[in-house]
Amino acid sequence: MPFVYLILLIIALIKWLLPYIIIGIVSYVVLVLLVHLFKKVKETKKEFWVHKNENEFSKQQIYSTNSFTISQIIAGLLNHAIQQEKAENEKMLSNLQIRAREQARILHNNGQFEEEIEFIKKEMESCDLNGSYYRYWDSLLRTRITENEKQRESCMRSSLIPQMMAGLLSHAIKQEKVENEKNLLNLQIRAREQAHILHNNGQIEEEIEFIKKEMESCDLAGSYYRYWGVMLKTRITENEKQKESCMRSSLISQMMAGLLNHAIQQAKRKEEFYGVSFEHGLLLTDIQEVSDKISTIGNDMSEYPIGNFLSSEIGNDNSIEKVPYWKHTYVYSVDYLQTANQQQKQFYNYFKEEFLNGHYLDIEDNLNYAFILMFDLVEDCKKHKDVDLLKSQLSMLAENYPRTAAYTSKTLLNAIITLNTLIPQHD
Repeated sequence: MPFVYLILLIIALIKWLLPYIIIGIVSYVVLVLLVHLFKKVKETKKEFWVHKNENEFSKQQIYSTNSFTISQIIAGLLNHAIQQEKAENEKMLSNLQIRAREQARILHNNGQFEEEIEFIKKEMESCDLNGSYYRYWDSLLRTRITENEKQRESCMRSSLIPQMMAGLLSHAIKQEKVENEKNLLNLQIRAREQAHILHNNGQIEEEIEFIKKEMESCDLAGSYYRYWGVMLKTRITENEKQKESCMRSSLISQMMAGLLNHAIQQAKRKEEFYGVSFEHGLLLTDIQEVSDKISTIGNDMSEYPIGNFLSSEIGNDNSIEKVPYWKHTYVYSVDYLQTANQQQKQFYNYFKEEFLNGHYLDIEDNLNYAFILMFDLVEDCKKHKDVDLLKSQLSMLAENYPRTAAYTSKTLLNAIITLNTLIPQHD
């Protein structure tokens, strides 16, 4: 029973407490719900903020990623542009360097080493001191400077060798010229001797042909050509006179033969008339008659005197009327003039002056004047050193005073040898 009462009590209490219990339970439930809702709201709010923060962070990350990507793109583009520009610059620089190298090679191949060195220096000024091109140009510059110095030394040596060769050739040419002049003089001496031999043998026709051949081998402006020309005219004149003389002689012989024949006929007629025999000769009167006729013919057909080709000074108001006699002797130098007397010296001075002026006096047989003049002209040549003038003077001396012709060539040769020893040789 008590248990029932207890249960009833509990039920009464429950009835009495049930609203409160329900209110309490509801309150507790509500409170739990509120707490749970609060927690939920708090969690929701926290999640919201977390999501919000996450969204903001993702946005920021997206923004930063985008900005980084754009920056990377821009940086990549800029880097690519820089690389392209650098490549273009390197390409242009390479082209410029190639052109510069080609220009340097062209200057080098043309032998313009000084210009090439200046060009390399200018290129080095525009290059980076630490760059490869600078090192290249520096190495090339040193090489070209060394080559230029070697070339200068080679040029100096090569120029010295031609100078030495030119000097040796000049010396050889002078020696050969002297030898040729010696040979020419010897040939001229032999030719003159040959002409004299032909003339002395009376072979005038052969002498004329010989002179013509000699003139063909002589220089037209030389003294030997003039000498042979004068000699040729002289020999032609002598030959013509000799031919005329021969014709006259033959004519006289014919006339003499005719006269003698006439005298013989007269003698025969007288023999018949007088009866006297003239078998062994003519009458004296007839012979005298023939002789007188021959003399008359000889006087009418006298030969022109055969003179030499010496030109005497005629019509000169200042000429000396008479040549002072000077006994002939051998003359070996101009010093022989010191042995002459005052009159002979005075005439020699006048003779030399006229000779130099182109007036050739007739000194007759006083040949000492001509031989002293020959040596005197050589002494003058030692002062003026004009060999051609001496040749011309000696040639005219030989032409106008033939006795000196055999000595002028040898005298000229000795004078040339003496002058060559006096004039210093430039090698």
